[in-house]
Amino acid sequence: PEVAVNPPVFTPNGDGANDEVRIEFLVNRLNSVRPVTVGIFDVAGRLVVELDAREIHDRTGKSGRYVAVWQGLDSAGRLLPPGSYLCRVDVDAQQDPETALRTVGIAY
Repeated sequence: PEVAVNPPVFTPNGDGANDEVRIEFLVNRLNSVRPVTVGIFDVAGRLVVELDAREIHDRTGKSGRYVAVWQGLDSAGRLLPPGSYLCRVDVDAQQDPETALRTVGIAY
């Protein structure tokens, strides 16, 4: 899928500026409800959190434009240290499942 990470580097320090990153992507080839997942991984490849990806028109699991928002927290709700992380978008399409990787950075 086409994936945009905005901003590519964010500062989740609670000051109200660049506190989160939006991961937006387009899913085209879903004929029925299928899993669409967004995972954030550290550079060692460990999953730190799986994000809730919602289709913008609330048709989750179908074709359309999706968005996931990340505030720099791991699955336990702890703020992650500065550094580079990998964002992986997986679309379980009926034919030819798709995966896209993008880099996102946390800075303070």
